[in-house]
Amino acid sequence: MQNNNKFLILLRQQIKNLKEDDLFDCAVSHLLVFVGANFAGFERQSDVCKNLLECFESLEELKEVSFDELSFGLNKPFDGARFIEHLFAAKEAFIHLPASSNSFFEHLLWKYRFLNIWSSILIDKQIDLFKQMNELSNLLFKISSTSNKNLQIEFLLERALSLLNFFEFSSSKKCLEEAIKLAGFKQLQLGGALGKRTQFQEKSVPQLFVEFEITSASSNELIEEPTEMIQNTKNGDDTLLEKILFDEKPKNKIQKINSHQIACILVSALLERKGNKIEKQIEDETCMAFLEEVIDQRPFWSLQMRALIERSKLEAKNSRRIERACSQMEILANILNENVKNESIESERLNLIFVSSPLPFWKVSKLHAEILLSLGCFSEAIRIFEKLNYWEDVVKCYLNSGQSEKAEILIKKLLEEKGENPFYYCLLGNITNEECFYLKAIEVSEDGNALARASLGNLMLKRKNFSEAMEHFERSLDIQPLQPGIYFNYGYSAMKSGNFQTSVKAFHRCVNIEPEHFEAWNNLAASYIHLNQKHRAHKILQEALKLSWENTYLWTNFLLISVDIGDYESGISALEKLMDLDKNLKIDECPLEIMSIEILNQENKEKLEGMKKSLLRVLARASSRQSFGGKLQRLHAFLKKPENGEDITQWTIFVNLLEKAFKKEFGRITIEKFSKNYKDLLNQFLELIEEFKLFWKIQKLEEMQINSQLKLRIKPIIGFFEKEFGENCELCKDEEFNKLFREIKNLCIF
Repeated sequence: MQNNNKFLILLRQQIKNLKEDDLFDCAVSHLLVFVGANFAGFERQSDVCKNLLECFESLEELKEVSFDELSFGLNKPFDGARFIEHLFAAKEAFIHLPASSNSFFEHLLWKYRFLNIWSSILIDKQIDLFKQMNELSNLLFKISSTSNKNLQIEFLLERALSLLNFFEFSSSKKCLEEAIKLAGFKQLQLGGALGKRTQFQEKSVPQLFVEFEITSASSNELIEEPTEMIQNTKNGDDTLLEKILFDEKPKNKIQKINSHQIACILVSALLERKGNKIEKQIEDETCMAFLEEVIDQRPFWSLQMRALIERSKLEAKNSRRIERACSQMEILANILNENVKNESIESERLNLIFVSSPLPFWKVSKLHAEILLSLGCFSEAIRIFEKLNYWEDVVKCYLNSGQSEKAEILIKKLLEEKGENPFYYCLLGNITNEECFYLKAIEVSEDGNALARASLGNLMLKRKNFSEAMEHFERSLDIQPLQPGIYFNYGYSAMKSGNFQTSVKAFHRCVNIEPEHFEAWNNLAASYIHLNQKHRAHKILQEALKLSWENTYLWTNFLLISVDIGDYESGISALEKLMDLDKNLKIDECPLEIMSIEILNQENKEKLEGMKKSLLRVLARASSRQSFGGKLQRLHAFLKKPENGEDITQWTIFVNLLEKAFKKEFGRITIEKFSKNYKDLLNQFLELIEEFKLFWKIQKLEEMQINSQLKLRIKPIIGFFEKEFGENCELCKDEEFNKLFREIKNLCIF
């Protein structure tokens, strides 16, 4: 430790002796060495870099100091990062830049880039770094007018991506919009045109493409051609076309644009993927359209690399494209693990690399391993995970294949070799589901490990110890606030504990960080319902539906809350959507009954005429797929009752529906012997007879015909109750019931 302190003092003394311009050059040189080795697939040294690190006698000591100085407690850089000492040297150089350098846009921009790269190699997102980036961006915005247009565009795009990484979606979108405008786009949007995707497709269907228009000034700019092209793997599927075959090629498909404009399209794709509140399938389609445009434009190496990575992520979800995704990721991983010795290629690979928000070699290799795993290449995937020390993924592989003992032996061996580590204890807890390992992780980390607390909280949640789970989640979020999954579990535990104020706060934070989390929106609405804030819950469910438009569970909840707050138009729309989504879904009759009663009781009939028509349409659809209960059938009948006139057809439909409803209710009550409902039944029958009398009057039936019709309908009713209570219902002590019975019996002479 004393040696390390001595080396640090010497290093900082050397840095202080450098002039401002030399110090800036030194910082940038060290940063580029690190970026080249980890993000661009080449290793290079410079005389400036060698001179600054000469005070360290041992490379191992230097790396140890670098890891310590670049760590935030237990939030450390990836332990396999190459040339970590150069990032540390860059940090020291940037820190010691004099205050006067803050007036130079380029100096501040490179410092911002350094913070972005530092943030990207840490295990977790670090709020402290994000705060520093925010401070720098404020300074950069103030003096941006002093810089050239291209640097301004680069800053706006880099800022958009760093905001995106820290879940600031709306601010990210604003930066992107500014960059697009500055880059010379009159418009940049998605368009549609007819085309084919498969070899044997006969009919063209609408396909997405990127539609843009650029200013005349930017169209005259010189377009640089890349000297290095990454291999774009062919799709081996014999059905799918390599590219969409449009019936008429869109105009901009043949127009070349400059590298900064291509970068704007790439960042649009990344924002489309992470920040859009739409269905995942639609989101993937829109993102793919942007990525295909970037690839077709044949941009610089860094933009190619990121576009191909993102395309592979999307194609890995498709069974017809996953093999191409796997081959492509293997090529990309190999490129980042090679050691290029060509200065011109090195220079091109660094061109616009920060604008692409590059992924380091270990994350690209991990993506490759995950795709291999989904293809069933278990041993190959494990080999990559082990090489990268991704022990959590190795453990998951063993657990998924039923080899928990092997996973336990592996982690215990790591503990013996590398000493006590809270992360390894957490993995042991995951393998064994034993609380003691998580407690040991908390002890070893001196309660500074967010994962240990979160894992213990998840275990308590599994055991339904909700109050205890809440305590652990709360502590985990104190340590690391950017955990949308833990906010969700915290909110769920609070809901189950009856602490709805806390669940509201937790779910709000979850959807702020991860707006596409529709389950969190749904639970947030449920929490507000428990707090009797139903109108707010209704609005929140509308947000959830934007994210999962075809989710029957969400639509059912939206239906119920719409009816509860009296928004019957939304309720009817929800019912129609539910029937569209699932032809076999049985519709809950309660909301239909409530809406029917409300419309029938409304004095101002004209006001609800449109809603009545919509409800009748829904009732007709629902009745064709399921049998209604007597109560709803009766309400349906009264909704169809002719208001005026003597339309025999309409009256026939009405009385037949009403009689059908009575028979249904009569059968239910008499079979189940619900004697307390007998009076209601008799009242309904009298009501039915009154409606029939009006109908017979319209039909102009004679008295004998009317009496015959009455006998036909009354006889079964009288027979049932005489059998139940005696000939004159003398066994029934309810006077009101007896009065109704006599009234029905006297309707006609037997």
